[in-house]
Amino acid sequence: MFLNLQMWAQNASQKLEETAGVWEIDESLSELTFAIENFYMGTVKGVFKGLKGVITIDEQLAKSSVNLSIQASTLEAGNEKRDEHLKDPDFFDTEKHPLVLYQGSSIEFTGDKKNPYTLKGILIIKEIRNPLDVPFNHALSKDGKVVVFVGKTIVSKNDFNLDNWKGVGVGETATVTFKVVAKRK
Repeated sequence: MFLNLQMWAQNASQKLEETAGVWEIDESLSELTFAIENFYMGTVKGVFKGLKGVITIDEQLAKSSVNLSIQASTLEAGNEKRDEHLKDPDFFDTEKHPLVLYQGSSIEFTGDKKNPYTLKGILIIKEIRNPLDVPFNHALSKDGKVVVFVGKTIVSKNDFNLDNWKGVGVGETATVTFKVVAKRK
């Protein structure tokens, strides 16, 4: 899933500030995956499809913003019965809460080699709002019209009441990995 950013774009070492502008997510090329441990089945992996949103990069990174949404019902974890259970009120309750939202309010440069930037924002699942920092890296296409953001973060299912079932053996945290492809507006 991860792109080798150095090979993908000659501008991979470009500072994020130099990509200032408004970017629209290409949902057909973007991907958000998750992995969570399950005592009975090992690691359960899944994907959400249809990531939508707008990313505004300001030359002053602290003034940048990100607004993302994804249909919770697009969740797929490789087993139809499990997928339906994850969509019911025990977990995401997609009929009552169809969207998962992320509202990023600033970006900071951390200097980390793998993910030199962190997006600070709020993740909203089932109308429950919690802060979530998202480390990431980026690469700009050679023509400057497409930018790719990649990274991963950890989300606690308990922070969002995602286990009313209280299933024995389901891990407390999920690793969320993303590739976001955006086109300049």
